[in-house]
Amino acid sequence: MLESHCGECHDPGSGHALPGALRVFDLGAADWSARMSGAQLRDAYGRLGEPIVPTQGDAEAVPMSVSATERETFLRFVELAEQRSRP
Repeated sequence: MLESHCGECHDPGSGHALPGALRVFDLGAADWSARMSGAQLRDAYGRLGEPIVPTQGDAEAVPMSVSATERETFLRFVELAEQRSRP
């Protein structure tokens, strides 16, 4: 799901990846969310609910097509990551 919606900026193999975006999360890494704070994960969840995919380069902005089930799955991931990071 994230590759299709976030990969342009967060996948080093996309040809359009942004250094700042890769510092937040890198979809090329096995544990891509390891460096993210709870706030950053929640922000990513919020972006999945936005009406268009953030884009750059020559691509046209495209409608975000994340289903409610996909968003719920990602929210559960965020909640589990937050629990894992608590002492």
